[in-house]
Amino acid sequence: MLVALGIVLLQLVRVASQLEESITTLRTGSIRGTLNHLGVLKSLPQLQNRDLQFRRYLGIPYADPPIGDLRFRPPRTLSTTWNETRNATEYGNVCIQNPELYKSLGLGSSIDNMSEDCLTLNVWAPGNGSNTQLKAVMVWIFGG
Repeated sequence: MLVALGIVLLQLVRVASQLEESITTLRTGSIRGTLNHLGVLKSLPQLQNRDLQFRRYLGIPYADPPIGDLRFRPPRTLSTTWNETRNATEYGNVCIQNPELYKSLGLGSSIDNMSEDCLTLNVWAPGNGSNTQLKAVMVWIFGG
């Protein structure tokens, strides 16, 4: 039983290779993400012989950076737009954290790309859906 579970988990995480880019247009401009494949999952009957695709867009700004006069204020709707396609293939900045907490957990003392400019979204969407079809939405707010 444990071996079967391990095989299923390996098949779930084995792929997710980036094959091509995926560009979509927002009200603020175009963003470039990636089209990814999970591969064919033969061990799960309900997904048998289906090549599952998903589009991934990372680090999309949703509000003006809370710096300067905006610090400690509610987020303000993003006031900037962009003319060129914005790269959305990497996670946005990490919000300011207490490095002492990371040290106490044995995770080291430095956190890469930590900034107050951290109001970004990461979006995963079906790879084979149209833009006109309604989709289910899951919102996950990480508690820290």
